[in-house]
Amino acid sequence: MALVFVKATLIDSYGDGWNGNTLLIHCDDDNTDTLELPSGDSTTETLTLINGCTYTVTCDGGSWQGEVSWNIVNLHTSETILSGGAPHSSTFTLNSSETLTLTSSNYVVLNDSAGNGWGANEMTLVSNSNSHTFTLATGSFSVEQFDLVDGDTYTITVGGGSNIDEISWSIHSASSTLLSGYDTFLTRDYTYSSLGSLTPTPAIFTITNYDGPLNSDWTLYATNMPSTGDILKLGSDLGSSESPLTALSAITIPTGATFDGQGYKIYIDMGSFAGSFILTGGTIQNLSIIATESTTSSGYITGSLNASGYIYNCHSNGSISAAGGGIVGQTNSGTLTIERCTSSGNHTSSNSGGITGYYNGNTINHTINECYSTGDISGSQTSAGITGRVYQVGTLSVNNCYHACEITGATTNAGICGISGGLNSDANVTITNCYSIGTGAKILGPSSATVSAYVVVKYCVAPEISPYSLKTGSTGNSTTMADIQGQLYEPSGDSAGNWSTDYWTAGSGSDYPMLGQFALGPWTGYTAYNTSATLSAPYTGGG
Repeated sequence: MALVFVKATLIDSYGDGWNGNTLLIHCDDDNTDTLELPSGDSTTETLTLINGCTYTVTCDGGSWQGEVSWNIVNLHTSETILSGGAPHSSTFTLNSSETLTLTSSNYVVLNDSAGNGWGANEMTLVSNSNSHTFTLATGSFSVEQFDLVDGDTYTITVGGGSNIDEISWSIHSASSTLLSGYDTFLTRDYTYSSLGSLTPTPAIFTITNYDGPLNSDWTLYATNMPSTGDILKLGSDLGSSESPLTALSAITIPTGATFDGQGYKIYIDMGSFAGSFILTGGTIQNLSIIATESTTSSGYITGSLNASGYIYNCHSNGSISAAGGGIVGQTNSGTLTIERCTSSGNHTSSNSGGITGYYNGNTINHTINECYSTGDISGSQTSAGITGRVYQVGTLSVNNCYHACEITGATTNAGICGISGGLNSDANVTITNCYSIGTGAKILGPSSATVSAYVVVKYCVAPEISPYSLKTGSTGNSTTMADIQGQLYEPSGDSAGNWSTDYWTAGSGSDYPMLGQFALGPWTGYTAYNTSATLSAPYTGGG
């Protein structure tokens, strides 16, 4: 089989990605490439095509197609094979005068964007039984063949010279790309399988410095996202209150991977920053974000619209002036558990939340346990101390949480949860063992007098439960500490009313109950709500 190596360049004239358009290059089932530009103004991919094959090329499927352009260049001859925009559909037969015929099981493709070789930079692959070293002596492209040993674990290293931002590379088997990288590559071990994989060996890595985006442990791991089984630790604070970071690429945390902040802090000038992490099934824990005001619908920990995984013991203190959250931003889908997290930033925007932002998807499944926020809420519509506006959701369970600060602005702002009048009728929202204190405090803040879903409130304490009436009333004003404790602490099914101290600690005298070490002032004028406090469906009240 004669192979031809080509470079495909995708360009967006506006600089915001291809908005759903894709470039498809297809010969047969074993030689199909689908290319996308999710964001930015351009990207370049090295592809392996088959000489003599007739390819179908299409570019379509998205919006703003006038911004889209692309070209395909033969790396052997530097000739442009095809170029176009969107929409596009055509065919071509590849007849290159220069090709590569495989005589080994593997090959490596080396690229240099400046066209002057790699200089002193090298790629090394070292195992117990063999080793390989590659470099690009001159020019912009070369291919070298070699054999990996089935079952061997290789330590792969790239670097050693200057202008490393000009280099890129990829390792292949006869039928697939095994691994690829650019200027910043993380040295680590990979185990080779002749079935077609280089699998990273789980490892522990530590971030200790951030000296600008081009010289940073953080950027290294953002470029080379952790793999299943990896543990990525923060080994020191990043930035300071006097010199906060002004740029921070999000690190992806996939299923089975963990980021452990180890109690350290990241200081950042937030602005339009879109979150520290993209959470796709992994765990983020033990981290504080000290930040300025967020002006996006992001969250300080993750801004991913589809976050899934587990967030534990994370904290933020930045203000929120968009539909984001102190921990998680606006969410459209995903299954996520958030536990023992806090936020102290003020909310000045509609739909924002102290822990999570705006909910806008009926496949969202969130559980929020033992969290609190202490920021003032003053947005013009449906912001709350724990969740932002809940417009569409699958299941939402908020347990053992509280908000303690002033609530002003819209009457639909609340201490615990903002409920939208458009909430989908099959939503399942339960709020258990929560309280809200301070001026204007309440548990729920529906944005309409009609909610076509059941919202269940159990053992919650606040001056009022919502701006509107309930299907059934509350138990009335509590006059003794025992009344409050009986409502807030009573475990479900415990008819004797015994306290549950699994999550809460009673304050001394008349103090409010505590999560962790946090305590507030005396109990006065708060109403306890029991298990019968359930919003009707449709929920029609008089507010």
